[in-house]
Amino acid sequence: MENHLLGLIKSQPYLAANILYLLWLVIGLFLVVPLKQRMMVILSGLISIPCFPFMVLFENNYWVQDRLGGWVLGIEDAICSFVVAAMVWLVISALFRDRISSKISMQGAFNRYIFYAGISVSIFLILFSIEFLPMTALVLCNIIVWIILVFLRRDLLLFSLSGMIAYGLVHFFLMKSCFLFIPDFIRTWNTENIWGIPVLGVPLGEITWALFYGAFWSLFMAYSLGIRIRNEFSNAG
Repeated sequence: MENHLLGLIKSQPYLAANILYLLWLVIGLFLVVPLKQRMMVILSGLISIPCFPFMVLFENNYWVQDRLGGWVLGIEDAICSFVVAAMVWLVISALFRDRISSKISMQGAFNRYIFYAGISVSIFLILFSIEFLPMTALVLCNIIVWIILVFLRRDLLLFSLSGMIAYGLVHFFLMKSCFLFIPDFIRTWNTENIWGIPVLGVPLGEITWALFYGAFWSLFMAYSLGIRIRNEFSNAG
């Protein structure tokens, strides 16, 4: 059993890393997230899953991953899309806890999600089509949409910057844990691509992407769901 598990980890480091990331997510969900925010964390991950087909554009450029069945896309990519988005809201929930509230209809939230998700995908594909590196296109896409949303919800600027810093740090240390337990995983990045060059033991693309994704996704979720942040001093006195 142990040899079989070790063999699976060695032959499928991408799958193993995503399962480990998912394990950390589950642990964090029960240890640091308020009960009423747990479904929001799961929702954050679920609405990100449709993005996973675009990960095919990163293959043989940003990295080279072996997937179950030898497919160019797999369950690993769907798990990856889920866990990173869920983890952003997990760290936001841990920081803001009971100060987070939402008042919007399901139809309104869905319309906002579809509209800005469509804009995000369009910007990414345009940048990719004019031969930006896929990670460059993704980072720029996140920045552009984040700027648009900041103009719409200036009151959430510090909220999104908190997501930027907190998720950037969390993702960095979670990637370090993946490389510690799954040493072969770091070898899947393309070091001939600037984004694949390790910085403090983590590929530059992962560090840069996590920072801007933390800012973008926290604000994207907050705008889509009509999130309000209660001032912690509002009830003082």
